[in-house]
Amino acid sequence: FIYNDSLNRFGLDYGYMYQNNSYCNTLPVQNTNIYSYMQTDGQWITNQYRTYNMQRLKSSHTPNIYYQRFTSDYTLIADVNYQDVSSVDNLPTDIEIATHTSAPNYGKGQDSLFTITRTASANLYFAYDFGNERQFIVDIIGSFSQSGQDNNLWRQMNTPDPTMDYNYTTALSNLSYSAIAEAGYYGKLWGGEWNIGGKYMYK
Repeated sequence: FIYNDSLNRFGLDYGYMYQNNSYCNTLPVQNTNIYSYMQTDGQWITNQYRTYNMQRLKSSHTPNIYYQRFTSDYTLIADVNYQDVSSVDNLPTDIEIATHTSAPNYGKGQDSLFTITRTASANLYFAYDFGNERQFIVDIIGSFSQSGQDNNLWRQMNTPDPTMDYNYTTALSNLSYSAIAEAGYYGKLWGGEWNIGGKYMYK
């Protein structure tokens, strides 16, 4: 959406994205990984992981808004941007653990990962013209970012030995923000140019 007149300009837009890269149930096994290693007693163990029906979803929301005003004396520009991106990955696995001297043990597992990132930024610009090549300018920029990640990895074997099972969960989060402000006065004096101003930063 955009609105215009002789002095003003206003805009608003919204974007949405969705992706589904999951594999359907009718497809065969997608990937097989085999790991072999030797124990301290010299016996070889083979671990086989077969992943299937992987689920991968991703979506984003991006609303944005801005306003601009231009007159003979001043200019005003303001805009706000936001983005929200999230994704889900689920990787189910069939597991087979075998040695050369015993029957295989079977089980199941899954690796699940959820991530989300939210970012927002705002900008305000104002310039006033006093005439005679004298001008006052203010520019302010602020940003905010938040991200998080949850990961769950588990395995459950069809065996009475509980040491073969595990369930790990990790959670990470991050928060950051910043602000930058500048102001200055510009003019001409005695045939030259001069300016005075200041700057503030916070991160």
